[in-house]
Amino acid sequence: MQIDEINGTETLGLLALQAEILESIATSCPRDQVLNQLCHLSEQVVSKCVASVMIYDYSRTYITVVSAPNLPEEAIKILDGTVPGEGMGSCSNAVLLGKPAFIRDVLVDSRWHKVRHIAKKFKIGACWSFPIFVHGKVTGSFAISSFEKRAPSQLHQQLLKISAHLAGIAIERSINDEIMSHSNTAFNNTSEAILVSDIHGTVFRSNKAYHTISGFDVTDTQKFNIFEALVMEEFLIRTVKACLQKKGTWRGEIEARKKSGQSFPALLNISVVNDKRGYPCQYVAVLSDISLLKESEKKLLFLAHHDTLTKLPNRFAFEKILKDTLEKNCTLNSPIAILFIDLDNFKTINDARGHAAGDKFLIQVANRLTNCMRDTDVVARVGGDEFTIMYAYKGVDDLRKTAQRILINLSKLYHVDGNDYYSSASIGIALAPADGETIQSLIKCADTAMYRAKKLGKDQFCFYTKNLTKTLKTRMEMETCLRQSIAKNELFIEYQPLYDSNKNIVSIEALLRWNSPKFGIVPPDLFIKLAEESGLIITIGLWVLENTCIQASKFIDHFPELKISVNLSRFQLKDIFINSLSSILTSTGFDPSRLEFEITESTMLKEFSHNKNLLLKVNQMGIKLSIDDFGTGYSSLSDLKNLPVQSLKIDKSLIDDLPGDAAITNAVVAMGSALGLKVIAEGVESDEQLDSLINAGCDYFQGFLFSKPLSLDQLTQKLKHVNGEPT
Repeated sequence: MQIDEINGTETLGLLALQAEILESIATSCPRDQVLNQLCHLSEQVVSKCVASVMIYDYSRTYITVVSAPNLPEEAIKILDGTVPGEGMGSCSNAVLLGKPAFIRDVLVDSRWHKVRHIAKKFKIGACWSFPIFVHGKVTGSFAISSFEKRAPSQLHQQLLKISAHLAGIAIERSINDEIMSHSNTAFNNTSEAILVSDIHGTVFRSNKAYHTISGFDVTDTQKFNIFEALVMEEFLIRTVKACLQKKGTWRGEIEARKKSGQSFPALLNISVVNDKRGYPCQYVAVLSDISLLKESEKKLLFLAHHDTLTKLPNRFAFEKILKDTLEKNCTLNSPIAILFIDLDNFKTINDARGHAAGDKFLIQVANRLTNCMRDTDVVARVGGDEFTIMYAYKGVDDLRKTAQRILINLSKLYHVDGNDYYSSASIGIALAPADGETIQSLIKCADTAMYRAKKLGKDQFCFYTKNLTKTLKTRMEMETCLRQSIAKNELFIEYQPLYDSNKNIVSIEALLRWNSPKFGIVPPDLFIKLAEESGLIITIGLWVLENTCIQASKFIDHFPELKISVNLSRFQLKDIFINSLSSILTSTGFDPSRLEFEITESTMLKEFSHNKNLLLKVNQMGIKLSIDDFGTGYSSLSDLKNLPVQSLKIDKSLIDDLPGDAAITNAVVAMGSALGLKVIAEGVESDEQLDSLINAGCDYFQGFLFSKPLSLDQLTQKLKHVNGEPT
């Protein structure tokens, strides 16, 4: 700062002002205190004036007063928020142009024409302003406002220049202090551990997070080499140093050191810091404790490979283990078997007691499976109630004993929420590599064998054979054809008459038939069961009902006492069936009083309350109900009394024993008659059987003795022949 041109006394005065302000700055006085001190000292040099400092806001949009100890509060409020521009005064002009604005008369100078009212209000005569620079950018202005009209002397100009410069130093230091404060705050409050060392590795700074994470205190770190403090493995230290020398930075996962001697997983980011000349001078290391992340990864990995309920490996994990085992050719020395286990009737427990009880039941099943297998065996849950086991067996006998042991363990009594349950399982077994060399083929074979075990009666195991695949393939092909059967007109109806004791036809049973181009005439017991298992029975059942009503309308009106019966599957007994039934009767115009539904005894008893209510609705429509295959479902008298039925049909298995063993048949007929039900005998094939049934009091008869199933045309002729010409 050049002050040579001012006389000695003035020079000493400015030097004293400069020294005092610099001392305040050097002793870290607050910015506003330094600026206020600067204004006071300047006002002592210039008489009849007030000094002020204005600076830009952070957006550099407007300027605001930060120091003006002797300026009226009202004036400060007016000046705050001034947007620099032409005619906005001395400070605005100095900030806008970045050069001094020395105005001797503010009332006539154009640079004040927009704010002259302020000058008049506060009796300002002259205003001199000098721009303040920080880091080479205009940051604000230092101004002296005089209450007299006058131009600044050389002393005044030098004062403004020195004061603006000193104000810039104070503001810059304040900014740097703020940055340093924020930096220190971040350094000491960040969750990442930070270590700083010289280029030789001696640690001279560390933050709170490092001490918290590692357990080392400040005195400990001062004794450390930064690499030894962070990394436990010697070979990794060499790797990190080599990378720092080559690239200047290294990032990776490490096992970081703790004071306790233990370690913790951490992510380390260490870099070289260069000085102004570009030479390495420091290392800065940022260390993140990733213990929780690793724990989360571990949990996620477990969840990805295990069933959340039973904690057993899931399908993905099981298939991976099986794949790895097959790839290692372990089957050469220790053959592998896949056991596919499906619980029998688990849905009953789930539906009766709810999913919470079902879950507890499955946990017990998982525990039993685990407990009866070896540690080397792999037990997994691959579906709702499906489990698989990979078992290294010693021979077929060993495998049979293991499968039997599983069945015995799973069939023992279960206790869940104070209730007792019995259950069983069906097991399918496939052998590697005999039955397949891939995981998909082996599991599919075991699943196929399990399905066969269920078909054979459940609670047993079954080995896979190639014939099972052939059977399954045939079944799938047959199901595909059955789905297309209605559209391709492959289904048709035959009719078998029912006779009274006078050999008159009293009713006609509609029987569904399927003539498949690929499979020929398919037996009803085969494709009806397939329709039930595949869900096609709903659509097919409605087709049978509608077409029976349409075809029967052609002849039934001519025989007033004649009725038509149609078989119903248990899968049709749903609320929606009533709506469909009403629609069919309405569209075909068929009289419901001439219609009868035959439902098996076991279906009647299943879900008794629901089925009873639904069948009552059917009765209310005028449709009669008959129990089919009676004698095989173990109905009690109370069940029969409560069922909304009008007749029962004795199962053919009881008829076959006639006339030799007539006791059971006679009892069934007597029971039905006592309950007020009409009793029908099906499968009558001989005169001896007929005589025995008539003597027992049976009402109606059906079988090959009278007639085989007939086409519609054949039935029409039969009715004319037996019952006479239609009326």
